[in-house]
Amino acid sequence: MARGLLVCGTDAPRARKERNDSMKRHGLYWLGWVCGTWLGLQLVGPLAPVSAQGSTPELPVSVSSESTEAGRENSSASVATPAASPASASTVPAAAASQADASSVETPADAPPADALPAAPAIAEMGAGPAPEAVAPAAALAKAGPIVCVLGQHGYIPRPDAMTAASMMCEALRAAGANVATEPVRQDQVSGGERYRVDLRPLGKVTVLQVSFESQDGKASSSSSMRLAGIEEVPVAAPRLADALLHGKPLPASATVDSLVGEETRRYEKRYGETLLGVGVLGFGVPNTDIVTGYGAYGRLHYETPRYSIGADARIGGSVEEQGDGHLAGLSVGGRLFFSEGAIGPFVGGGLGILWLGAYEDRASDEDAWPDRVELDGNGLAPYAELGIEFLRLHESRLEVLVRVDVPLFEMEGNDLDGSDKSRYGLPIALMAAYSFN
Repeated sequence: MARGLLVCGTDAPRARKERNDSMKRHGLYWLGWVCGTWLGLQLVGPLAPVSAQGSTPELPVSVSSESTEAGRENSSASVATPAASPASASTVPAAAASQADASSVETPADAPPADALPAAPAIAEMGAGPAPEAVAPAAALAKAGPIVCVLGQHGYIPRPDAMTAASMMCEALRAAGANVATEPVRQDQVSGGERYRVDLRPLGKVTVLQVSFESQDGKASSSSSMRLAGIEEVPVAAPRLADALLHGKPLPASATVDSLVGEETRRYEKRYGETLLGVGVLGFGVPNTDIVTGYGAYGRLHYETPRYSIGADARIGGSVEEQGDGHLAGLSVGGRLFFSEGAIGPFVGGGLGILWLGAYEDRASDEDAWPDRVELDGNGLAPYAELGIEFLRLHESRLEVLVRVDVPLFEMEGNDLDGSDKSRYGLPIALMAAYSFN
């Protein structure tokens, strides 16, 4: 027991010393660990943004420095970090040190401000390198494909026939240079986008074939159409419609002897008119001659419209000896102008004809001599003018009454008994009436 007390008494200061040394060692250990951890965090902290930026290369931005210190020359280098690699990992502490000394870096007075530096695209244009090739958008890729061909309205035409006609039309468009699909689809199978639309519209016995180009909003920007005698004419009309739609070629200019369709071969309608045959009688006289009264027959063939009439006529007549003993015959062509389209139509007319005119005159030298008359005759051109009225114009048969004056361009000539020449100019005036029917 005494030994124990002696030992405790003598070893107590040493034990305390050892205990204190152990505590100091443990404290230094923990202090070193804490300090190391803090220092590691400080060193690793700047690495995070640098490594994050390593996946997206940045263009170099030069920051010049006038410092002469060798340790700070690295700070004027490019602060550009390419993609992370083992070779670039050793540059991280230098970059961290450069950022730590950023406050001590001196910037020259003539350096431009940071916000005045050009943006990355501008730097690329200045020679930093070619810009990445643009990728075609999906819409452009879709547009590069064939434009859809749509069958629109087709009325009572059976769908198989209409689809075949639309396919022929789109094949003609493709042959003319259009980028269009040749297999048509129904209208309810498409929504939006450019398209070529084919419509087959019935119009009585006629089929109207129309092809149009519709833009993105569904509105037709251009179209062309033709009237066909039937759907069977689509193969003939399709190439002409394609040229008209794509190249602006007029449809009449594309017609050939073997490419005419119903619209171009139909019989054209004419304005109303009728052909009439008229027969009648006439009475005439020839002033300046001995012919006082003559009579004859009159015939006329003419084509008449509500306002105009053209035709040809023939006349023949003569007079008895007591009335001058003369004769008249003529052929002429001419026309008439009506002043009314009603049942009674006044008219004026005129024309040109050939007239044969003859008359006998008493011999003036000796009334008792025989023969006591001299024959005079002549023939030639004779223009004429007429004025009259036509009745019953609303019926198939007509009645006309007119006065006609012929103006011969010749004189009637003959020989007197003494051998002298004798001539006379006559101007026939006739009153005529005729009945016309068709």
